[in-house]
Amino acid sequence: MAETVPTEENRTTDVERYPILFSGDGSEFFRIWIVNLLLSIATVGIYSAWAKVRTKRYFYGNTEVDGDRFVYHAKPIQILKGRLIAIALLVIYFLAQNFLPPEFNAVLFLVLVVFTPIIVVRSLRFNAVMSSWRNVRFGFQGDVWGAAKAFLFWPLFGAITFGMGMPYVWYKQNQYVVGNHLFGTTKADSSTTGSDFYYIFFVLMGLGLVLGIAVIILTAIFTVAGEEAAVGLLSIVYIGYFVVYVGLFAVFQAMRYRLVYDNIGLDDTLLHSDVVTREWVVIVVKNTILLLVTVGLYYPWARVRLTEYMLAHTTISSPDLSSFVARTGEDSNALGEELGEAFDLGIGV
Repeated sequence: MAETVPTEENRTTDVERYPILFSGDGSEFFRIWIVNLLLSIATVGIYSAWAKVRTKRYFYGNTEVDGDRFVYHAKPIQILKGRLIAIALLVIYFLAQNFLPPEFNAVLFLVLVVFTPIIVVRSLRFNAVMSSWRNVRFGFQGDVWGAAKAFLFWPLFGAITFGMGMPYVWYKQNQYVVGNHLFGTTKADSSTTGSDFYYIFFVLMGLGLVLGIAVIILTAIFTVAGEEAAVGLLSIVYIGYFVVYVGLFAVFQAMRYRLVYDNIGLDDTLLHSDVVTREWVVIVVKNTILLLVTVGLYYPWARVRLTEYMLAHTTISSPDLSSFVARTGEDSNALGEELGEAFDLGIGV
C-alpha cells in the first residue's frame, strides 16, 4: 500500500510512496535455473537464449508495484540471433589472429572497437523496449555517438589519468544510460554529480589502503613466526584477503546502487533507495562463501536474496502514479511495435 509523504516544495500536495515488492523464492528459482543449466549444456549453449527469457520472466513476474507486475516481452529466437552473431564475430577474430598477418589483426581490432558503441546502444535499447509495466513499454533513445563518448573516449581519459579520472567516467556513463531511458514517452534524468562518484572512489581507496596495510603487516608477522606455523597462518590471511576483496566490491556495489537509484526522476515521479552498505556487504560475503562451499549450487538463493534486499530498499514516489502512467503511456505502443523485431546482442551494460 502506498504511503503519503508531504513534499518539501509544495506542502499542499501529497506524494504517494510506493514500495517495490519482490515475491521470488530461492527454491522455486532453483528448479528453473537447474533445468536452464542442464539444457544449455546439453545443447552446447543454444538453449541459453530460452534460459535467459525464462529467468527474466521469473524475476519480472515476481516484481510488483502498486498491484501490477512487470513483464518481459523478448522471444528466445531474438536473443539467439544476437548470440550467433557474437559467436561469429569471435570466430572471425580468432581465425584472423591465428592465420592472417598482424596488420590485418590490428585493422580488425579497430573495426570491432568502432562497432562497440553500436552494440552498446542496441543492447540497451533491446533490454528496455522488451520490458513493460501496466502495458507501458520502457525505451532507450541514446545514439551511437553518445555511446562512443561514454564507453570509448571517457574510459581513455580514465586510463591516461592512471585511474584517477574513473569516477568521472562512471558519472558520464551513468548520465548517458539513465538520461536516455524512457518509460512510455517520459524521459528519465539523473541528478547525480561527478563529486558523488568521487566520494565512492575515495571511500574505496581509503578502505583498500587500510586493509592492504593490515594484510601486509600480518603476512610479515606470520612469516617470521616459523615456517610450519607460517604456512597455516598465511592461508588464513589469504582467505581473509579474499573476503576483504569481495567486501570492497560489495561496498562499491551498494554505494553505487544507492547513488544511482536515489537520483532518478521521470517528470514528477521519483525513485528512492536507502540500501545500507553494511547490510549489502554481509549479504554478498555470505552469498560468496556459500557459492564456494556448494560449488555454485547456491546461486539461485544468492540471486534471489540480493534482489529481494535491493527492491525492499527501493521505492517510487509520485503525486498520482496512475495519472502519470496514463499520461506517459498514451503514445508509447508504437515504440514497442517499431523495435519488436529487434534482436539482442547478448551484451549487458
